[in-house]
Amino acid sequence: NLCHLIQLRASQNLLPLPTGQQILLVVPQDRLQIVAPDQPVQTELGVLLQQRGLTIVEYTYESTASEQPGGLWSNIMAQVPSSHTAVVLTWDAALALRASYQWQRDLVAALTAQTPNVIVVALHTPYDLRALPDVGTYLMTYGNTPSQVAGLADVLAGWQPALGVLPFPDESLPP
Repeated sequence: NLCHLIQLRASQNLLPLPTGQQILLVVPQDRLQIVAPDQPVQTELGVLLQQRGLTIVEYTYESTASEQPGGLWSNIMAQVPSSHTAVVLTWDAALALRASYQWQRDLVAALTAQTPNVIVVALHTPYDLRALPDVGTYLMTYGNTPSQVAGLADVLAGWQPALGVLPFPDESLPP
């Protein structure tokens, strides 16, 4: 499961995520399995991170929706001061075809304006990094299968290093 997980940038020492401090997790609910409906932490990744001893505050969004639920943005931003790190999972945020992709970019920009402790995890392609140049720590999974999500939880919790490499050199990605 770790062969797909790639760390493309790590300009801050944010990994592993610290235990005993709040972690803000923002995930596309239509891209990760919901395993605990009606719970504060609902997604497979959030539950796995809790099982690894992390304190998670989780918010979900629809990666393909042009508008997000009212109050979602302000609720996310209100958690930043009390969170050690914000972890945002993106899906094709580099694409300019849908308003939802711009929403992801705007959210990451707003988070990085408030705190340097932002980790972005691209679930689909490495190209989200092109649209998010101010992110200091950037991981990618090339997918959202259960084994890839479990591998991501292991890397975020410090149980395993990110061992993957890009399958091709790509000079278009920022360093």
